[in-house]
Amino acid sequence: MEQITVLAEAFGEALTPERLRVYAHDFGDLDLESLRLAFTCARRELKFFPKIAEIRKLAGAGREQAQDAEARKAWDILASFVRKYVSNDVHGNYGPEHGWYPKSHPKLSDRILATVRRTGGWKLYACMTDGDFPFVQKRFFEDYEAWIAVESIEVPKQIQDMPRFQLVAKPMNVLEPKK
Repeated sequence: MEQITVLAEAFGEALTPERLRVYAHDFGDLDLESLRLAFTCARRELKFFPKIAEIRKLAGAGREQAQDAEARKAWDILASFVRKYVSNDVHGNYGPEHGWYPKSHPKLSDRILATVRRTGGWKLYACMTDGDFPFVQKRFFEDYEAWIAVESIEVPKQIQDMPRFQLVAKPMNVLEPKK
């Protein structure tokens, strides 16, 4: 509450007790060090008294930061997994089933597996060069973020009810050789 009051004074903003309680309540889940840095940044960098969402964003508690952090953690998990478990067979097929631990590798989340599949497969990640890295990582992040939206789309009924064709065989008149 003290930091909020100092910030309001710095911007010449009047705070009612109710507004002060709302601000304090909405910052209750943040650690004190993040809040201290957010209030310092707000005083030094902003030209207006910030709203709650702006201070939370400065404290690194925004939804975008959380999604970005989750995608980056997934990338780190994938990179470590590929280095340790993914290899190829003699035919050039890549995957954890061809690595040193084909039966005992850990299972990655469905979200990471789907992202790997949609972005090019195991070979792309196993053979990635330093030049490929930024582009592969960017594509991974984009697809990882889109996964929730993709998974929530229902498949249209027209695609599920594909017509089934049945082949009917007619007896053929086969000529038998004459005796």
